[in-house]
Amino acid sequence: MNTTWMLLIILIALYISVCWYKIYKAASTKWIPKWAWAIVVCISIPLGGMIYLLFGENREY
Repeated sequence: MNTTWMLLIILIALYISVCWYKIYKAASTKWIPKWAWAIVVCISIPLGGMIYLLFGENREY
C-alpha cells in the first residue's frame, strides 16, 4: 500500500476520533442528539465532522 494512502487513512481515523471524543465529552449538543451526531460524523467524512464542529457543538463561554 502506498505511503500516501496510509497517511490519509491515519488522518481520517484521527479526525473521526477527535470528533467522537468531543461529542462524548459534550454535556449537550444542538439540534440532534449526541448519538445522531456520532453517526453523521462517521457517515459523512469530512463534511459531517465540520458541520458538527461549526454548528452542532454546544459552546458555553
